[in-house]
Amino acid sequence: MQIRKITTEDWELLRAVRLEALSSSPEAFSSKHADALKISEEEWKKQLADPHNSFFLVFDGERPVGMARLSTKQPELPTNAALIASVYVNEEMRGKGVGRALIDAVIVHAKSIDGISGLQLSVRQTQQTAMNLYQSLGFKNVGTGGQGKELEKIYALDII
Repeated sequence: MQIRKITTEDWELLRAVRLEALSSSPEAFSSKHADALKISEEEWKKQLADPHNSFFLVFDGERPVGMARLSTKQPELPTNAALIASVYVNEEMRGKGVGRALIDAVIVHAKSIDGISGLQLSVRQTQQTAMNLYQSLGFKNVGTGGQGKELEKIYALDII
């Protein structure tokens, strides 16, 4: 297993994993598979080039099997906090420590960013395994929120 921060050159890999995530685990995401199919190559590259976003992929050999995004500029967060989003691990890789390694890698990267002292993420209340993972990594439930009909739990972690 290898985890790496990806660049614009990796847009097709990110697209493939994102589409897989939206197809196999639609209940975990607010985005829809049909909408993601319409995103152009230029838009994928634009997202990857955004200096406020860092995307990470997990590889099993050459095959991407997981992803996460770290965003350092979110209007709903304090300026010293970053958002972890779009977390996904392929079903056949779950339960093997892949999610833990992925979030650990994102945390290490976040600690290297000047001015970031906390992380936040939200997870649908139906995703108990994900909530257990985040809590085991030290994230604390700090409230609820959500888009549409889905209620989400919000978790935070101090990283200083």
